[in-house]
Amino acid sequence: MDQHGKNGILPSRIIHADAKISNILFNKEYHPIAVIDLDTVMISSILYDFGTMIQSYTNNTEEDDGKAENNFNPEIYTAVKKGFLFYLNEKLTPEELENLDYAAQVAIYIQAIRFLTDYLDGSKYYSIKYPEHNLDRTKNQIELLKGLREYLEKTR
Repeated sequence: MDQHGKNGILPSRIIHADAKISNILFNKEYHPIAVIDLDTVMISSILYDFGTMIQSYTNNTEEDDGKAENNFNPEIYTAVKKGFLFYLNEKLTPEELENLDYAAQVAIYIQAIRFLTDYLDGSKYYSIKYPEHNLDRTKNQIELLKGLREYLEKTR
C-alpha cells in the first residue's frame, strides 16, 4: 500500500479531496442524497477529507466575512468528528485517529494561505466581488483556525 505523510505511516485511500458542504446534494428534508464534484477524487490521506469537512462545516459565517469573530462552531466540530468516527473508527489506523484534530487545523491553514496567495497574486484563481475579497476570506479562515485551536486547548 502506498503511504503518505507522517514519515510514510498514513495509508493512502480514495478520497474526495474537496469534501465541503457545497459538494453534497440534499433533498427537501435536508437529507444527503449525493456527493458531487467527483473530478477531485484522488488517492491520498483520508485526513485531508476530514480537514476540509471541518474547514467547510464549522464556520458560523460566510467564508468571505473578513470581520468575523468567534466564527468556529464547536458543536458542529464535535458532531462531524463523531459522525466521521461512527463509520470509520474501526477502519482508521491509530496514526490517523491521533491526527484528526491536527488535520482539521492544517486544512483551515492551507485554505487561508490559498486565499492570501491568490490575493497577493491579483486574485486570478478565486473569483472576487471586490478587490479585498480574498483578503477578507483569509481573515475569516485565520479566525476560524484560532477558534478551533482555542477549542482544542480547552478540551485537552
